[in-house]
Amino acid sequence: MGDRRIAAGGRVRPSVLPVIAAVVLTAACESTSSSTSTQTMSTWGVATTMASPEYAAGLRASLEEVVESTTVPAAIVLVRSSEFGDATFAFGNTELGGTQPVTTSDHVRVGSVTKTMTATIILQLIEEGLLALDDPVSKYVAGVPDGDDVTIAELLDMRSGLYNYTDDAQWAQVADTETQRVWRPKELLDIAFAHPSYFAPGSNWHYTNTNYILLGMIMEQLTGQTASELFEERLFAPLGMDDTVLPALEESSMPVPFVHGYHYGSFSEALPAAQQAEARAGMLLPEDVSEINPSWGWTAGSVISTPDDLVVWADALVSGELLDPATQQLRIDSIRGIGPDYPQAEGVYGYGYGIDKTGSYIGHGGQITGFNTAMSRDPDTDTTVIVVANLTLAPDGTPVAPTLSNIVVTALADSSTTD
Repeated sequence: MGDRRIAAGGRVRPSVLPVIAAVVLTAACESTSSSTSTQTMSTWGVATTMASPEYAAGLRASLEEVVESTTVPAAIVLVRSSEFGDATFAFGNTELGGTQPVTTSDHVRVGSVTKTMTATIILQLIEEGLLALDDPVSKYVAGVPDGDDVTIAELLDMRSGLYNYTDDAQWAQVADTETQRVWRPKELLDIAFAHPSYFAPGSNWHYTNTNYILLGMIMEQLTGQTASELFEERLFAPLGMDDTVLPALEESSMPVPFVHGYHYGSFSEALPAAQQAEARAGMLLPEDVSEINPSWGWTAGSVISTPDDLVVWADALVSGELLDPATQQLRIDSIRGIGPDYPQAEGVYGYGYGIDKTGSYIGHGGQITGFNTAMSRDPDTDTTVIVVANLTLAPDGTPVAPTLSNIVVTALADSSTTD
């Protein structure tokens, strides 16, 4: 695996970290409404555009081109906007070679969208006086490198400097071969803590899943409940997200109905050139990895949801529905640039307490074995964009969901300037 990183519950390169960790969107929507037209049907497999606004026809063609070029078996793109109009694009079937079209109610793994949920519970516990942002992590978990200096806030906003356990080559080899292994949180921390930190706490930014495993352990310790129980009772049940769950560590199966997840090779960044050509020609098919055990992601990346439920979550996340107004404002204010080590993100991308922002869109990305997700919301235009693709990475290493999200937001911005 070398220098692959998990930037959203999945392995990615440091060079594209801001793209995967965030829902990277290069254009913001302006304020103009669109009229609707009739339903349309795509020529790519089974693909529909529901309640199509004026922007949808051109957008459908652009999305279709990416779906075809990246060989992703299926993708779902939702736009929910009172400003621009709603549209749904569904490409492909729930299983490669199958006949059941994907829908917005099918279950998918959402990777590091999970982090937005973990962070929300931690902020709730802060509201309840059970911990504080400036508490050292050593107050709750022993043996953390520089634990007296790493704060809860630095775990939340990726400034702890702690080593990311999924950077460990030996862990990666085991994860690739023992796909049903149940990884316990302490095992993951032991891997991380065997390595030196990347930098002194608070002095830089580095995306690391270790932070969110620690936060999961802290929430369980403070409440006496499991993380799965906390997610259900504090997040999913109050919002009516009946199709969303943080599975138990031993659980590898997907709830029905679900979209199968796929990847090429051994979680590689990109296939060799010859194999890329074979994949584009349909001579090399990706492997079905739908039911690999995702316990290594836990509170950093193991949640299962549906596109429909993600719309609900994006709205609650950005509006602060589950937090006091002051806490939500604190969360929004925590978003800031990630520093000089990531010049491509300067002035474009910011990260805060389990939440990120690109342009006017707030949300988070997700990548885990077999799935690639992008979730973002622009509160100014009441626009939510959800994208799920059932391929870890395209043959050339492209993360499909952020690419599709970028196309959507650009199309919405263009439509507002031409109306």
